[in-house]
Amino acid sequence: MTNASVDLCPESFVAEALADALVAAGEVKSKRFLLLRADIARPLLRERLEQAGAAQVNDVAIYETHPAKQLPPHLMEALDAKQVTWVTFTSSSTATNFVQLLGPDYRAKLSGVRVASIGPITTSTLKELGLTPTVQADTFNIDGLVAALLAAK
Repeated sequence: MTNASVDLCPESFVAEALADALVAAGEVKSKRFLLLRADIARPLLRERLEQAGAAQVNDVAIYETHPAKQLPPHLMEALDAKQVTWVTFTSSSTATNFVQLLGPDYRAKLSGVRVASIGPITTSTLKELGLTPTVQADTFNIDGLVAALLAAK
């Protein structure tokens, strides 16, 4: 296996920060980009690169995100029995899909359940859904989410 090195890493793991870091490093104007992403990825990174003078931005969906068709019965039973302490959300799509699967009374089903968000984009979506996260990760990845959960004991 080849050792790869990272040439640039933004301070936070959101498209806005990556675009800002690339611009600040002088790595956008007249450069060509290949963005390999999910089919539901926000267009913001592509838009920001184009606005900053990129010569070409190919935004290619290399995988599809499909929502679950239903929640497992044992999860619904655990929610109804108030046996769930935390629900973690790692993306806006997981939040949206989860509440759709819970149904129109999702807020009541989540009453008393603590909510953890991986980052500010997901938090914004949760708030739009009427759910206020108990914690949000400081570092917007799984390690950061776990750290936020552990700190909130």
